[in-house]
Amino acid sequence: MESRSKSESTNENGKVYLVGAGPGDLGLVTLRAKECIERADAIVYDHLANPEILSWARDDAEIIYAGKEAGQHSLSQQEINALLIEKARAGKDRETSRFDCARNA
Repeated sequence: MESRSKSESTNENGKVYLVGAGPGDLGLVTLRAKECIERADAIVYDHLANPEILSWARDDAEIIYAGKEAGQHSLSQQEINALLIEKARAGKDRETSRFDCARNA
């Protein structure tokens, strides 16, 4: 039986990165988070995301608003999960980032 590393896998699915975008201050976003956003084919975000973060996305990236304001959800959590899976399955080299922000009111 032949053994394969993850990097040699024949899996046809893409990847989903869950990126924490902090309290909205761009200076607090990690370099890895910025890299994930810059490389993503699709980005799913909510109303707490700093709009400047989206400027890091590639010009051809698909930007999807997921809502999630109190009492007003554009998509339910199950719909967001299904969307992330759908985007990841769109191709083996496809990368999707979902980022969340946490702000104190």
